Amino acid sequence: MNPSLGWEKLSDVYYRNRPLCTWDWSHASDLTYSFSLAFCALHHDQKIHCYNYVGELQWSIDCSSLPSEIVTFEFAKNETFVLVLEDRIRRYTGWYPLQWEDTMLPDAVSDLIWDYKAGIVLLQSSQDIYHYHDSRLELIYRNDDRFTLSTKHHWHTNGGLVVLLDATAVLHLNISTGILSQAVTGSWQEVRISPKGFVCLYSMRENSIAIYRDPSRFLLQQALDVTPDSLEWCGSDTIAYCNYKSEDVKLIGPNGSYVAFWFPNPIIALRTEVDGVKVLTAAAINFISKVENYTARIFSIGSTDSSAILLDSLELLSNHAPRAIENLKVINLEQAVLECTQAARDEFAPYWQKRLLSAASFGKDSLSNAAFNSRTFVQTCDLLRVLNMLSQMGLPMTAKQFDDITIDGVLEILMRLHKFHKCIQICCFLNYEKKLGDVFKEWAVAKIKLSPDLNDSNLYQSITTQMTKQGLVPGTSLIQIARAAFLEGRFHLAKNLAIESPLPRSKLQLLLDMDENELALSEAIKLLDPELTLTLLLLLRSRLTNAQFTKVLVLVLKDNALLQFYERNNTEFLYDFYRQTDRYQELAMLIFNDGKKRNALLSFLPQVQNLYGIIDTPLAKENKELISRHISLVKHQQTLTSLLNYDFTDLTMDATLTQLIEMGQEKQASILVKTFKISERKYYRIKCRTLAKAGRFDELNKFAKERKSPIGYKPFYEAVFNHGNPREAAVYVSMITGISNYEKIELYLKCGSFYDAIQLASREKDLALLQRIKEQLPDNQPQLMVVLKEAMTKL
Repeated sequence: MNPSLGWEKLSDVYYRNRPLCTWDWSHASDLTYSFSLAFCALHHDQKIHCYNYVGELQWSIDCSSLPSEIVTFEFAKNETFVLVLEDRIRRYTGWYPLQWEDTMLPDAVSDLIWDYKAGIVLLQSSQDIYHYHDSRLELIYRNDDRFTLSTKHHWHTNGGLVVLLDATAVLHLNISTGILSQAVTGSWQEVRISPKGFVCLYSMRENSIAIYRDPSRFLLQQALDVTPDSLEWCGSDTIAYCNYKSEDVKLIGPNGSYVAFWFPNPIIALRTEVDGVKVLTAAAINFISKVENYTARIFSIGSTDSSAILLDSLELLSNHAPRAIENLKVINLEQAVLECTQAARDEFAPYWQKRLLSAASFGKDSLSNAAFNSRTFVQTCDLLRVLNMLSQMGLPMTAKQFDDITIDGVLEILMRLHKFHKCIQICCFLNYEKKLGDVFKEWAVAKIKLSPDLNDSNLYQSITTQMTKQGLVPGTSLIQIARAAFLEGRFHLAKNLAIESPLPRSKLQLLLDMDENELALSEAIKLLDPELTLTLLLLLRSRLTNAQFTKVLVLVLKDNALLQFYERNNTEFLYDFYRQTDRYQELAMLIFNDGKKRNALLSFLPQVQNLYGIIDTPLAKENKELISRHISLVKHQQTLTSLLNYDFTDLTMDATLTQLIEMGQEKQASILVKTFKISERKYYRIKCRTLAKAGRFDELNKFAKERKSPIGYKPFYEAVFNHGNPREAAVYVSMITGISNYEKIELYLKCGSFYDAIQLASREKDLALLQRIKEQLPDNQPQLMVVLKEAMTKL
């Protein structure tokens, strides 16, 4: 049968009524209800039941346990269920099991909620207007008696606009700006806003409507033949209304025209959709919509348009193939293929979908790739497969409705229904693999919540196997699954899933929330990120007691000095840390340095000595002896300080001896050498260096000749020479043993002692050395030159 049979023409546009599905409306007459694109909710007998459009019960709410009285309820655009109570808005985020979140009226508001539509809230007494979004209520307009709404029919909202029917005027409220303005004057009793922003006003007194987009001009004003029980937009094209007793739905056209669609069963409600109006009767759900021009050109009886000829040619193909081929040559084939493809999207019946797509396929085979994009045809086939599948599931929708709610919205609905396999199929049909991760996450969370008989190990195996099967890379979804497991009390599963996640910060945060502090720190160290590890350590220190924190450090960070380096100036922390982790050597050094800072080292040294006594290593024993020696030195320095009126504090042994020599305290220096058994060689070197630096050359020379030097006399030479006194240094050249005369001559020359060099070279009878001396002898030394020449003459 030609689909055009049953079409009704309104002005120059066709409309048609098509059945979506059948159902049995055998409910009480005193119920309240709300319909959405895919579901209906019924309230009666202290229960709210949700059904799909084939009558399958989805969930139920026991209203007797609600915290306050019900104001209204509806489905949001994403098909979440919104239950509006007097003091709060309850949004049901999950259906199996039922989960919700409450948004309370602000504490400063003493009023109650009066009405709610599409995210807009009106209060009862003040009629202030709030916007409900992102789980919060935001005041967008404070009424202050600017308007009064008599009934809940006196306002409507859609998109960013709220229309309010005051007693004598129509007001527009812009939701984004909060600006209220007068649009139209007059008394009106009902208002509806279309999906595209057209406004329809209804006057009960005159039983008429007025439609406008721009308030300055009405597009249509028309009286109605019956008082409507339901008045809704048919898409954004025209107004549909009905009186429940008359059993027909009328669409209004210009100049008093209208078309009517009769229904054999009582009409329950009308619902506006983006491309038509849904008619809900006691036995079925129908859909009235405009027939698109390309569909009208194909199916209009007697049509000679290219797309109609192409469809007819498909009929001829089996019996009159040459004629069918000839038809393709006389039509606009590109347009015909495109229109058949577009028309197939709008059809509900699989038969006509296939016929139109077959015609399009037949025609496109004669077109080049440049003339027609085959991708359009393939996408239409995939979309129709999805729409037919949804219809079979009790979720009928048109292609335009699918485009409006988007594939994400459809998948969200199916995931809320736990139809995860269908979601995967849709993602594959429509090449939307990027959503598979979200589907997997929702499946896994549902699996965890609804599998009380499975242990954590079996659940982990099931989840990871499915992830591998779907070819998914662990990401954000895995952390969300792990958190869901944690909230369900499955700690072992949550921990294992968190470890699998490649997102370090999210992983560590979840482990911390689970009090898995050691594991979190271990995972942070594996990342080789010092900043992240240090941040985690500081966070743990603020959250844990000292004992708990130290335990974590001992178990995980025993061989890692990151925190000690960060706290290197925090003596209190390091003291507690070293003491509680039995790191006695580090503790001893900390106490030693602390004593030096406080100028009270002597009082700290016994503690240091005791700590080294606990450590059983050769190095520790040696350190203990050094500490004992240092204690003795400090005590001796204190005696010297009081005796000589000079502060010897913090001086080393060598510095102490040096200072005594500088001060000429030979007796005290001898006592120090004897008391601390300073070696003779060391004593000689220190005294030699000290006297040379002080320029006390006579004293140094006397010291050198007192007895044989244990370090020889070259150190004397070098000390004096290095302090800028070469002539004094030459005195010690002759005393140096163990070097050749040639080397001694070099030392003389270095000191500028040419006479001594000439004498030594003459004794050695070495003409070459004398010649070398001559080369270096300054011109201003005529006497030395005479001596040198005489020595050379003798040789």
